[in-house]
Amino acid sequence: MRKKSVISRWRMAAKITLLHRGFVPNYPETLAINPRMFIEIFPYHLIVDKDLKIEQSGIKIQTLMPSIRSRQALLTDYFLIRYPNCVDLTYTNIERFICCPFVLECRKENMKREWVDRPSLQLKSNI
Repeated sequence: MRKKSVISRWRMAAKITLLHRGFVPNYPETLAINPRMFIEIFPYHLIVDKDLKIEQSGIKIQTLMPSIRSRQALLTDYFLIRYPNCVDLTYTNIERFICCPFVLECRKENMKREWVDRPSLQLKSNI
């Protein structure tokens, strides 16, 4: 009798996981937040495209590195990858390690002069 109850529990768990395979998220038609508000709410964010051009950065990052506001700014020109330390900073590797936390360190030569003597800023994120 006990064996049947264990098997039935496993069958129930299997049915539940099958239900979630067809999961479809609900995406809103419009966002309740505009880009300007997003930049101020998330002051240390970065958004890059497939060529690693920085499309958008937070207000604090722009304050520390004013030249990052250029539309031609590349992520590799402004940041070094500290973790995972076995990877180069490429879009393919970012996709490959999507569930891994990344630690990026600001390059001192691109920071404001008054920040050069301080420790480098490190950004930790799950991408």
